[in-house]
Amino acid sequence: MNKKKRLIVLLALMALTACSANKNENFTQDQSSPTITENTSPIITESEITLCSASAKDGYYEINQYFDGGSSLTYWDYSNGKNIFLCPNPNCSHDTNTCPSFFSYATNSTMPGGVLVVDNRLLVIQTLATEKSTPHIDVMDSTGNLIKQIQGFQASQTLPGSFTSDYYTDGENLYFTLSNVDSDTATTVCQLVRVSLTDGSIAILKEFSNDTLQVNIVAADNRNLIYRKVEGKSVRDIQFTYFALDVDTQSETALELTMDNMHGLEFCGKEIYIYDYEEQKILVQTLSLTTLYEVSTTNLENSVIAAHGNIQSKLMFPLPFDTKYCLVGYKYLTPTNEYQTCYYLLDNDTGEFCEFTLLKAYNESPIDILAITEEGLAVRVDWVFANPSMPDTLTEELAILAPEDYLSSVPNYINTAKLCL
Repeated sequence: MNKKKRLIVLLALMALTACSANKNENFTQDQSSPTITENTSPIITESEITLCSASAKDGYYEINQYFDGGSSLTYWDYSNGKNIFLCPNPNCSHDTNTCPSFFSYATNSTMPGGVLVVDNRLLVIQTLATEKSTPHIDVMDSTGNLIKQIQGFQASQTLPGSFTSDYYTDGENLYFTLSNVDSDTATTVCQLVRVSLTDGSIAILKEFSNDTLQVNIVAADNRNLIYRKVEGKSVRDIQFTYFALDVDTQSETALELTMDNMHGLEFCGKEIYIYDYEEQKILVQTLSLTTLYEVSTTNLENSVIAAHGNIQSKLMFPLPFDTKYCLVGYKYLTPTNEYQTCYYLLDNDTGEFCEFTLLKAYNESPIDILAITEEGLAVRVDWVFANPSMPDTLTEELAILAPEDYLSSVPNYINTAKLCL
């Protein structure tokens, strides 16, 4: 494949698969000699591998840009509804490098893409190289104090950009895919790697050929990572295949799953959701491909067509707190030739459905479930204007919602929080 054609395929693939810190000390890192420690010895552990998130037991961490010239680390306390900058300094403006929650693009050597929580540690990850530093992983305590940098990567390497779906852990190690880009030939070599959270050593569990355009970890089952491999020489002939990789033995098994223009496929926890567009049905299966539910969407789709005309595209949103239900969305064309989407809650057991109305006013999409907590579902209700003096700045409106209220589209939000800017 020539350079130009491969770049087109990669850009299209990024569009298809796009599903969305703190420091007390600055690191200076030599881009020509990043700190990379390789380790090919097996890891002895029996811990189950699970998806990483930014949720701790009592709160949720995030990194977003609120001020010009930098990004900020914030913490939302589930119990009292306070969303604050992770900064102990009184009367701090939180927008300069003197604030421990602020990462200045001009002076700081870390430009974090996001934050993850593993046990009582924060992992602040820079995914791309900048003029000041290469990609790396910092470990902090729960208050944002820097402990150490555990791993550095080369400037030509890229870490995954989604902090809600791309990183997995067994408590001792971090698992993700690493892309090695050759800018001269426009080729990318993908690797599935394991990084020790103790000493930062890295082990390559599997390396893929140049024909592989992209690799994504999509689920985990005990000590197996389920990954999707994407291959193809053009946008029209892109192929998706799925495998289960045992991280201890590096043995793998192919999974008989189909993803194409006639099927929608989503992973959620230990379940797989398959939407057969042509047969008008949704299958819910375990990772071992045992069917839990098979539900027809014919009546639902006929109802949508009767109300809005022909369906232009179909969407599916598994719910992480209850496999018995899922959200489905249908995009249609209005009489004024504008695209709109209606959403429904579908009972995977009975086929009954009802309209789902808990939508973000910002973009009219379903509210985001960030975490499942002891208090209820931690949700992002909307993006709202920060304050009248910052008309171009949006901040999140966060809240706790009972699962039964979510299923009933009842906005009984409690502990509602908005970052004070």
